[in-house]
Amino acid sequence: MPEAPAGAPVDFDLHGLASIRVLGGTPAEVRSVERVVGPLRGVLDRPADITVRFVDELPLDGARLVGDDAAFDERAFYVLGGRRHARVVVRMPVERIGAGCEIVCRRGAPEVPYLREILNVSVLANGGLPVHAAAFAVGGVGTLVTGWSRGGKTEILLAAMAGGARYVGDEWVYVDADGRRLCGTLEPLTLWDWNVGDVAAASDVIPRRRRAAMRAVRTAVDGARRTDRGGARRLAALLERRGSVRVAPDRLFGSGACALEAGFDRLLLGVSHAGGGFGVTAGDAGDVARRMAPCLAYEHRELLALRQKFRFAFPEAASPVLDDLERLLAERLLHIFRGKETHVLVHPYPSSLPALGESMRGLL
Repeated sequence: MPEAPAGAPVDFDLHGLASIRVLGGTPAEVRSVERVVGPLRGVLDRPADITVRFVDELPLDGARLVGDDAAFDERAFYVLGGRRHARVVVRMPVERIGAGCEIVCRRGAPEVPYLREILNVSVLANGGLPVHAAAFAVGGVGTLVTGWSRGGKTEILLAAMAGGARYVGDEWVYVDADGRRLCGTLEPLTLWDWNVGDVAAASDVIPRRRRAAMRAVRTAVDGARRTDRGGARRLAALLERRGSVRVAPDRLFGSGACALEAGFDRLLLGVSHAGGGFGVTAGDAGDVARRMAPCLAYEHRELLALRQKFRFAFPEAASPVLDDLERLLAERLLHIFRGKETHVLVHPYPSSLPALGESMRGLL
């Protein structure tokens, strides 16, 4: 789609579940929003759930600091970032999140702070459910794969794709209010050195030099972790992220394999364990919902922490959706997951993708 002229309004519609309107944005600023919501541009026929307005100046004269990344004055609450708060200044209406809010950003910010979390809360306020998950479809059957971080969601998705599945989403998947539809975005997939070799198209997409660097990082990380020195272990943690690469799913699988929508027919909980085996067992949807409630609250922890700073700044002000976020998530999970065919996949982490695919053969 051609880029809109600088400053022209640009609308994004997340499958009808929530929407964003960008005002006054340069092409680079619009792309920073697109990295969150995906290339889902359209023309809204309804008020936007989130308006992001970019401005040249956003004065902070006289504002009082809350920690090192927030401030407030008599009129508004601000998110700050960068050296001496010079790079990022955002007027953030915390009390309106989930109820139609306008975020005002001073130019120069590399991204809109908390935009993903605010989008998730808007979906929730509109009756849908944001899930930390992956999703794919096989033969018209849509599967939502969820679990705690490092539960193998992306690896299960990659294994399913190798078996002929269609990509729906990764990292964040959205379920409509009826619990019948899974919706995703073209969120880049994180590939690690241990699974790059199992993805057929990876060698065409990831340069050889980058793959060699990822293997070198993994060797260094493994060596550091075998020592008993705390400094080496901290170094391993810092290095580890360099052992991965993020690739857009349409580059990896082709746009024809990326559906972005599917029915919600099956629920799969991925759980990694210290053993060496794989196992798929029948599960209980209510149990998965109760497990995922604290997980989803944890994934929004930074936004919830910002809410506490806002409450310090404005003790009498309420933020109705955020103040009730954990309860809303728990109730929506139980409602939407109820009655879904459910399985639990237990596996070692990391796992080879062929072994994961073999363990899922009965499901696929």
